Amino acid sequence: MEIREYRPEDCREMAALFYDTVHEVNAADYIKEQLDAWADGKVDTAAWNRSFLEHDTFVAEENGEIVGFADMDAAGYRVMKEQQVVRKGVKLTNYVMKKIFD
Repeated sequence: MEIREYRPEDCREMAALFYDTVHEVNAADYIKEQLDAWADGKVDTAAWNRSFLEHDTFVAEENGEIVGFADMDAAGYRVMKEQQVVRKGVKLTNYVMKKIFD
């Protein structure tokens, strides 16, 4: 898996991933009306793109496919350090984050 910075051409795929995640992963916990209110599939990709560009936005990619993303603003968390951890014999990269309060 590769973690990289957001690129504007990612926006449509990220919108589809968001919709699919809400409607598949969360379907057991919410009724259809709640899922549709959360993610109706009618994303203003121009607005999303502006927001992603204004924030620290990262994309997780595996085999050329976007499998996750994070969007943080300056009032959110700060990366303290990158680290490697081993889980079940597999080395993973994660980040130590700290919430910053104004």
